[in-house]
Amino acid sequence: MRAAAWLLAAVVLAGCGPSAAREDAWSVIAVTATPFALQQGHPEDSQVGALTFVGGLDLRSPQARFGGFSDLAVLADGGLLAISDSGEWLKAQIVTDPVSGAPVALAEPRMALMRDEDGEPFATKQAGDSEDLAVLADGRVAVSFEQSQSIRLYDVLGAGPLV
Repeated sequence: MRAAAWLLAAVVLAGCGPSAAREDAWSVIAVTATPFALQQGHPEDSQVGALTFVGGLDLRSPQARFGGFSDLAVLADGGLLAISDSGEWLKAQIVTDPVSGAPVALAEPRMALMRDEDGEPFATKQAGDSEDLAVLADGRVAVSFEQSQSIRLYDVLGAGPLV
């Protein structure tokens, strides 16, 4: 009986360690992506100067944490990286039509909490209110924060969201 009590205590204490606080690394999220065009049947309306609109995706999810995205980057490997007003990352692969190149879906959508300088999730929505991101030449991501008027560097594409 005494051994069982010690085993139970060890399991409970193990659940309180750093690994439990970091369970939210990248979690899969259900996202429905519906393609759309600017003007159905009017391809000439998709040209703006030197830019051509090839297609877009209307993204929806039943999960409450999805939404409020402030900025996104399309990565060289066809990936998507976005940040939200509540201090979260969205990462996915953009699936494109092989003929037109238009986006048709997202593959492997997942989200993770952003971290502060101590490696902890932001304590409040205001503290994690991210606005802009820039992928730097070395692969790190610079993120600006509206409320603190600061910029933080993340290695989210390399080491992951927990650093």
